[in-house]
Amino acid sequence: MLKVTLHLLFTSLAFGLNSPRFNQVATKFKEDILEFRDFMESLHLNKRCNETSLKECQFANFDECFAALPNPTCPSGPEFNIPSCGSGEGCPGYVDFTTSVYSIAPGTAESDPLVYETICWTRHMDEWLIQRNERDRAFWEELGVNPGAMYYGSTTGVFRYYPGRRTKNCGAYDPRPRPWSVAPSGPKNLLLVLDKSGSMEGNRMTLMKKAAIRVIETLTMSDRIAIVVFDETASVIAKEGMYLYPANNESKAILIDAITNLEAQGETNFYDAFEKAFDVLDNSHGEELTVNCNSALLFLTDGEMTHPIGTTPENVIDLVTSRLNATSTKIGKPVLFFSYSISEEEEEVHSLPKKLACPLDFGVWSRINREDQIVEALSSYHLLFSLGLGDDENADFVAWVEPYFFVTGNIFGSTISAVVYDRSTSPPTKIGVVGRDIAFEILTEALETDNITEAISELARYSVAVCPALNLPRCVIESYRAFFGGNEARCFPDECSADDFSSTVPKKCFDSSKYTGNLTANSDNKDRSYEEIVCCGSDDGVCLGGGNDDGDDKLTKAMIIGIAFGCVFVVIVALLMLYCCLKRSGYSNRRVVVVRDAVAVPVNPPPIAPSAPTWKSSP
Repeated sequence: MLKVTLHLLFTSLAFGLNSPRFNQVATKFKEDILEFRDFMESLHLNKRCNETSLKECQFANFDECFAALPNPTCPSGPEFNIPSCGSGEGCPGYVDFTTSVYSIAPGTAESDPLVYETICWTRHMDEWLIQRNERDRAFWEELGVNPGAMYYGSTTGVFRYYPGRRTKNCGAYDPRPRPWSVAPSGPKNLLLVLDKSGSMEGNRMTLMKKAAIRVIETLTMSDRIAIVVFDETASVIAKEGMYLYPANNESKAILIDAITNLEAQGETNFYDAFEKAFDVLDNSHGEELTVNCNSALLFLTDGEMTHPIGTTPENVIDLVTSRLNATSTKIGKPVLFFSYSISEEEEEVHSLPKKLACPLDFGVWSRINREDQIVEALSSYHLLFSLGLGDDENADFVAWVEPYFFVTGNIFGSTISAVVYDRSTSPPTKIGVVGRDIAFEILTEALETDNITEAISELARYSVAVCPALNLPRCVIESYRAFFGGNEARCFPDECSADDFSSTVPKKCFDSSKYTGNLTANSDNKDRSYEEIVCCGSDDGVCLGGGNDDGDDKLTKAMIIGIAFGCVFVVIVALLMLYCCLKRSGYSNRRVVVVRDAVAVPVNPPPIAPSAPTWKSSP
């Protein structure tokens, strides 16, 4: 099993950045997130089915939309600024350090017992976080670093965030497909095989595009990605070669653009599509362009094969089974297979996509009929990956994600996260993910280096280099088939009974009569605008320092002219001083030689994957 420890990473980063404080901060973040994970696991075990806790939960929570927070303050610092409130240091948003706020994902009902329970048991994290912040205050103040928000996102779609603050897109946030939530499932080699034949025209193509884009958006720089599209022929979305690419922001943007521009046309050739997909995986492994971990193939189709003439479904099943098993043996790790039938509601789906999954040790099938099913259906691949991380061997596993803008404001930073498990089941079941943010501007000031982005990027690449082992009994896989796709997705109904099933979701605590209370403390802000609720600047929510809704600075013409003249004056003075110095030192008649930046070449450099694909298809 590949293991790259954070100790080695921190040593190299401290050497490269010459900043022991970076080592301190990174180590502290890891310790804190693991401590937070352990506490949330104990809360789930002790509070979820506690009847007293459920009773006290009524009218005790602050939702992200309309609840007035009990103790709002206006803290200083760029990480608390809200773009809609204006620009500048004096334009923060209200934050409440005495409570968290919660939200539920679109399409999720608060009346769902698991959702209701999650809202209730997670509220107990507030007091614990308040105590930890007070305990660590001196440490962070000495470093000059604000430790950032901490939060929990559940597999049921509940999101609880501390310290409490309002987000602009009320009710729109779903924590489950976010990179910080998926990253702790470990590094992945991912192949998407997308049907763009004529039968996919209309709503099927729309659903497939949204599903494929959603998968790409969940990936991090520790993952690898390639896409095969097919009609009567198959091609790879790349022109540089048939390889997997690092799932960095550039690659993901190119692939998403390519998917957006797909058009449904032609016949349907499954055989060539799978040949091409396994060639990509084998080529990438041969050139050492894969991550040394688990791989998955995601197949999205309406299931209707029409080409080439004479090819039967059995031919395709035999091809997939033999190629997948051969590739798994070659790379020494399993290749998971996820098959999705894209269809209209109430429409009978073709049987082939399911038949492809059933002969495989790690094959799962489900259908996608509506847009609101996409997140749940696609969660299957990273939930299975995360199963292997719940053992003692991976107890210290955390993940850092590629730099991004936080949803709470126009703030650039990174997140460290860890999976929260229900360890009463075997294997342990993922119930959610804890995360902690850190703003780059804060780190840059505290650590006195401009190389924080690259440092965190390195941290992200190395911190997830732990490959979980996937040794799951057949009936455990069967239980997940039923969980993701219902009873129709089961492959061995006579072999695996309900008693053999793994606990894919926590067992119900009480009957429905216990879940009827109102959980929200108040709705006092229901009729107020977003700016009125969050901005500290004035009664109408606009910062007294000015600024537009996007947070851009407004400069008058006089200010712009003054700045321009000032810059010109500084340049002239600098040139005159340089001329005088050169003349005095006797260099005035010497030829100036411009030396180009040196390029460092590492010893024994590793193979380098193409930095990003283009969306021109290669045959």
